[in-house]
Amino acid sequence: MTADGAPRVSGHTTYRSVIPTEQMPEDLCWNAATLWAGPKCHIVHCPLSGWKVFNLVVTHHNDAPEPGAGKPMPVEEARRGFTDVCQRAQSIISHGKDWRMWVLCDR
Repeated sequence: MTADGAPRVSGHTTYRSVIPTEQMPEDLCWNAATLWAGPKCHIVHCPLSGWKVFNLVVTHHNDAPEPGAGKPMPVEEARRGFTDVCQRAQSIISHGKDWRMWVLCDR
């Protein structure tokens, strides 16, 4: 597996944040993994650690040119691919703090 060259960059980038439950909007505190999908993008959030935090992951197609893993990113970078989704879904991103970025790759 490792002798077949470098992984292929997919063109998609994922950003992750963990939100304390008390900072998650009450109307979005659902006991389920939730997916919001739009053109070349999606948002997933779900409760973790016995409802202490919410996992928030946003992914969009941005033609990322090279791999990257765990790099800190500003919220503006995480928001960039979500201008064409509903305002409610966009607002979830603003609750995230300490965003990290991963460029998705495959073999």
